[in-house]
Amino acid sequence: MLNKFDDISILVVSCDKYIDVLTPFADTFETYWSDCPIVNRYFLLNELTFERDGWRTINVGKDISWSANLILSLDQIRTDFVLILFEDMFLSKKVDNELLGLQLESFYNSDKSYIKLISEPKPNGRKINEFFGEIIRGDIYRSTAPAALYDVGLLKELLLPTENAWQFELNGSRRSMRIKSSFYSVYKSAFKFQHGIIRGSYLKSAFNFLKSHYDGNFETDRDVNSVFLEVRIYLRSIRKRLFRLIIPVEYRHWVRKSLKKREY
Repeated sequence: MLNKFDDISILVVSCDKYIDVLTPFADTFETYWSDCPIVNRYFLLNELTFERDGWRTINVGKDISWSANLILSLDQIRTDFVLILFEDMFLSKKVDNELLGLQLESFYNSDKSYIKLISEPKPNGRKINEFFGEIIRGDIYRSTAPAALYDVGLLKELLLPTENAWQFELNGSRRSMRIKSSFYSVYKSAFKFQHGIIRGSYLKSAFNFLKSHYDGNFETDRDVNSVFLEVRIYLRSIRKRLFRLIIPVEYRHWVRKSLKKREY
């Protein structure tokens, strides 16, 4: 019988200009998921190679766009499912393999096409079981990238090679409305991540987290954002939650577009 983890690949989506961030990513991964049961693990890069035991590099050549790079990398994935991570998603707590295993076992017994493995967004539709529920068709950010487990064929169907990550999450969610597959999200996360970088610079909280992780010996050539940026990000997250609370699902894409792509 196929192990529930054998048909999954972890793909860390990055590019050559962020290769320096892969060191803290891999170090925190080894600290908090040293017993990771998923053996197929890849870094997506352009021309460079990042060496780390247990990982392989997929090179996609010239940096065209986020989505184009991802499409090219998926052609080299040999499993049916892929778990998408970003290079600045630093694990900050031990992964709950037991919970993750139960979630995946239930997922494989359902319409297994997509499941968000962190509870953002939370399920707002039909409850499937104690582990996850549906994300309503038409909701914004229904199809997102980080910590999402995709059927590879479904992900290819949703991607357009001209889009960046932000455009994919908005437009891909709209495109998902035409697809019969269900989209799920968990009620409880087996993962806890520290978000790392905004506009090429470390968030202050991420920088402090990594300094603590390395016992004060973390150094970087990247700038560190001020704490005021994180306050703005926090306020934006509240605004985003209010948007989802107040605006009915069927109007969210229209309202989002009419507000000229401002973040909510």
